[in-house]
Amino acid sequence: MGEKGLLFDTVKKALKHSFIYGFGTSFAAVVGVILIPLYTRKLAPSEYGVYSLINIIFTLLVFVCDFGMINALFRWIYQYREEEVALRKRVASTALVFLAALSAVLTFMLWNCAASMSFVIFKNSDYACLIRLMLVSVFLQSLTWVPLSLLRIREKPMTLVSIVMSGMAVMVLFNFIFLSRGMGLKGIYKAYIISYMFMLFPLFYVTRSYYT
Repeated sequence: MGEKGLLFDTVKKALKHSFIYGFGTSFAAVVGVILIPLYTRKLAPSEYGVYSLINIIFTLLVFVCDFGMINALFRWIYQYREEEVALRKRVASTALVFLAALSAVLTFMLWNCAASMSFVIFKNSDYACLIRLMLVSVFLQSLTWVPLSLLRIREKPMTLVSIVMSGMAVMVLFNFIFLSRGMGLKGIYKAYIISYMFMLFPLFYVTRSYYT
């Protein structure tokens, strides 16, 4: 009974944390689903089509910017024991700096190609500004990955959920405000940028002792 109880508790804890952390790291997708009724009311069908296409690029860039570094962070940080604090901090800091640098370089390169990307996708350059706003949101999102992962490693689900839920609330609020003011697709991506910036300060504050 003791072993079965331990196994049950372990599985229960794993499922609970998987749900919480999965929700936390995919909050943008969750918010996107929540906001579909607002988008369909406030956006023209052609605008929603543009939004869907740009979101495909967004998803691809998120995958590229990750570069497998988050999996590497989990793999290597557990190479060191809890008491090897300096080495764990070095791993976390290396992952953060690498992701920030990679995302910054990629953002800079694509920023200058935004008009060409718009022409290739939409047959005109009218959406270059939207693509640039999307690039900024990808860059800011990439900065959240390491601190979110560190909260998972330190098993602080409530802190993670609190920050993520706050970010979701900000994103929904500003989407509603900007779309109600007729800002269209620019309003959506500006809301993304504001929500990621809002999350970054508390994320880095609560994980400040995990870096070197």
